[in-house]
Amino acid sequence: MGLLVVLAGLPIAPLIATRNELAGVVALPGSETEAFTWPLTALVAGVALGAAVSGALADGPGWQASVLAAVVASALGALVTVGRRATLRPARRAEPALT
Repeated sequence: MGLLVVLAGLPIAPLIATRNELAGVVALPGSETEAFTWPLTALVAGVALGAAVSGALADGPGWQASVLAAVVASALGALVTVGRRATLRPARRAEPALT
């Protein structure tokens, strides 16, 4: 089980670094700090909601329902991401003034 936890955790650091880079690229100039907070807020809210739903499902219908809910939520997240990928374009940056 320890090996599986390590393997599951390996992509977390590159994922967070990529998320931060993407947030910085698509943010409008001057709003980068706020752009970094929104994905983190969504992540924390998603973890909290997922833990609550998963716990309720595990106590009720059983752990299988909890796993199924996680798979469905992941699939929906992937579909939304693919469907909205066109919105992940770099923000317009001010051109440096020629002196």
